[in-house]
This record gives sequence, structure tokens and C-alpha cells, in this order.
Amino acid sequence: MNSNKLNIFFAVLIISVIFALIYNKYWNYTITESGLKYKFLKGRALDSTIDDSHYCLINYVIIGPDGDTIQNSYNADTAVEVAYPSKPINELTEALMLASEGSKVEVVLSTDSLKQKNSSDYRVQLLPNGKEARIVFEVEKIYTLQDYYEFTQEKFNKRKEIEEAAIRKYCVEHKEKGVWYHDSYSGIYYRLIGENAPDILNDHYMNHAPIKEGKRVSFDVVINRLNGDLIVDSRLESRKYMADYGGGVNPIPAMNELPFFVPDGALMECVIPSRFGWGAEGRIGVPSYSPLYIKLLNVKELE
Repeated sequence: MNSNKLNIFFAVLIISVIFALIYNKYWNYTITESGLKYKFLKGRALDSTIDDSHYCLINYVIIGPDGDTIQNSYNADTAVEVAYPSKPINELTEALMLASEGSKVEVVLSTDSLKQKNSSDYRVQLLPNGKEARIVFEVEKIYTLQDYYEFTQEKFNKRKEIEEAAIRKYCVEHKEKGVWYHDSYSGIYYRLIGENAPDILNDHYMNHAPIKEGKRVSFDVVINRLNGDLIVDSRLESRKYMADYGGGVNPIPAMNELPFFVPDGALMECVIPSRFGWGAEGRIGVPSYSPLYIKLLNVKELE
């Protein structure tokens, strides 16, 4: 009899633990007067309010109604930098103002609301209306303005050093076609190949005759990551790209500027820092802060 009672006790205990875990995972949310629905997955709320002279480093994951991951900032090389809000503007800023350093918070909001807040991401826009999505964010660090300035300077210098080292290594390994010239202002390495390619004796590819504002050119372009991955090849797309001098019609700055420095009949090879490419955001197949190899050819001025 005692053995049966003991078994029943452990069975009830196990069921209670399982129920508590399920409850904590699916239902244990706090709902504020404004309608914010959240819970702490790690850490705790702030003891006191922080003013807006601070910055946060956060990572986040957006999870759709079916449990699929829509966005994941953990894939980037650094956390997302967010100015600390002065007041709660929406559910996310209200949740951020509650979170302490090192905490992890889950926020539930409607897909309709999420679409309004993140209208630029096509994956978010494809979510069905009238459903619930979740955003899980983790506060990695909270900085004062001075600490944040020092952090950004150190990060910029480290990234610059890493990119410059990768670009120099690539140019050393690909010197068989000739000398690479270095534009010290932009950090771009380049060379011109072909019968009409001038003999460049300076270190600044922008030392050229003035370009008329509004000048238009068509061109072919090949873009690779430095590991050889092909990103763009206009010839495979069976189309020419266009550029207007002073305009910004193309997806990356290099494609809006470099074609104007290619003489007729010449081919230009460049290795560019990420700020002339897809920068911090990256794109499909291009991680954030990726230097790129670009080849420009068949450049033709348009009337």
C-alpha cells in the first residue's frame, strides 16, 4: 500500500513538473496595460529606468506563426546596435525598456503589427494576417554614450584591419595578370587590362578628367566573394547594367561609381571594402562586412 502511494506521489510530481514546464513555455506571459505580452526566458527586469543617453547591443530572432525562423541576427558577426528608447513607442521598445543586461525576453505580437514595424523584409510581409508571431531578443550589453563611442571606434578599426588583410591577401594570390594599384583614399585595389588600358603611375584611380554630371553608361559586371563564390554576372542574366554619374540606381555603391573610370575597350578588376558593397546588411550569399572582387567590362557611354 505504501509502495502504491509512493508511486502515485512520484507520478503526480512528474506530471506537475511537466505541466509547469509546458505552462512556462506556452502560457506564462505577462500582459501590461498597453497590451504588451512578454516573458523573461533568462535574467530579470531592470531595477530602475535607464534614460535615453544609452545604447544597447542586442541579438534577436523573429519566429513566425508556424514556428519557422524569419530573421536571425545571431548569424551576423556582431550584435545589433540600438539606441535606448526615451519612451515606449510600441511593444518592442516597451519590452526593451524592461530588459536588463544579460536578459532574454520573448514578445508575442500580431503578424499585422510585425508587418508595420518591419515593412522592408519580404519574409515578414509574406506572413499571414491575423496570426501571432514571436520575437525573442537578448540584451548583450548596455552602454553609456562614452562607452558606446569607444566600442564603435574599436569595432570599426578591427573590421577595417580584417578587411584590409583579406584584400591584400587576395591581391597577392591573384597577381598573375599584372600589378594591383591601391587607391589609399577609398581602400580599393584595382587594375586596368586591355589594349586601351592606360599605364597608371599614380595611386589614385580618381585622378582623371572631370566626369560630366548625368553621364550614363552601360556595362557588364561580375561580382564574387573573395572565396570565389559568384554573386552577380550580368552576362548570365542576359542584360546590361546601367549607371548615371551622381545617381544611385544600382544595389551597391561600386556599381554606381566604378564604371565611369573604365576607358573604352578596357576591362577593370577591383577588390573593394564592404562599404562599397553590401556593407553591414549583406545579402543572400554575402555575409555582412564582406570585401568583394568586381570585374567591369564592355563599358559603353550612352547618348
